[in-house]
Amino acid sequence: MKESLQGSTVFHLPELTVTGVEQVVQYMYSGCFSVSASTVVEVMEAGKYLLMTGVEQRCADYIAHHLDMASVVDLLDTAMAMQSMPMQQVVLGYFCTHAQVCAG
Repeated sequence: MKESLQGSTVFHLPELTVTGVEQVVQYMYSGCFSVSASTVVEVMEAGKYLLMTGVEQRCADYIAHHLDMASVVDLLDTAMAMQSMPMQQVVLGYFCTHAQVCAG
């Protein structure tokens, strides 16, 4: 939603967080952005919403390097809800590779 206030344009993006959008804007200007375990999903959502496939893929790469069996199911649910193919591929790949640990 867009509105004007005293000569300024304000966009409301209720699906996104300030953190996610800040990092995507930083990526647009510098080619770099920062994520952590607590912000990676927010940044990925903003990247996907704003059609920044590089951001989405880099977030999926971050997840791939920090994924563990304790978080795999929650992240798969998140990936499916976001309809993020890069994230789904990372999480399913991890699960398939480590399925024997679960069956153990």
